[in-house]
Amino acid sequence: MGFFRKKRNKVALVLGGGSARGIAHVGVLKVLERENIPIDMVVGTSMGALIGAAYALGITVQYMEERANSFTIRKLLDPTVPRIGLLAGEKLEMIIRELIGPRRFEECKIPLAIVTTDMEAAEEVVHRQGDLIKVVRASCSWPGIFNTVMVGGRLLSDGVEYARP
Repeated sequence: MGFFRKKRNKVALVLGGGSARGIAHVGVLKVLERENIPIDMVVGTSMGALIGAAYALGITVQYMEERANSFTIRKLLDPTVPRIGLLAGEKLEMIIRELIGPRRFEECKIPLAIVTTDMEAAEEVVHRQGDLIKVVRASCSWPGIFNTVMVGGRLLSDGVEYARP
């Protein structure tokens, strides 16, 4: 009976937004690893995009936890003369770059999808290739708080719920 192996179901890890929830995502990853639950795909938006990208790239949960524990809100503050947001987002991009480095989707060890919102077209955009820094930055950019990000000719941010009528 050894040659009749039971096929296991695929597991997709879907991580949502919210800064506090983002920290909780690290705890969920710790439990999944402890229980030896394999992840076959990661989908993330907002803070879930950052944690998901780091995990999909193979960055250790321990490292993410250390970074989260050393984080302060002051590290995000870079006020700007308001165009679209109150914060320029350059410090946010620096934090993302420090965690995941200048990487691309194609470098992920686990398939990754990140969700953003095209603010001009008011539609959801799902990313599966290209520059991770800009896409994660866009997905983490709360409308009105952080400036939006131009990626592939589209003005992107977090906030799928904001774009829907």
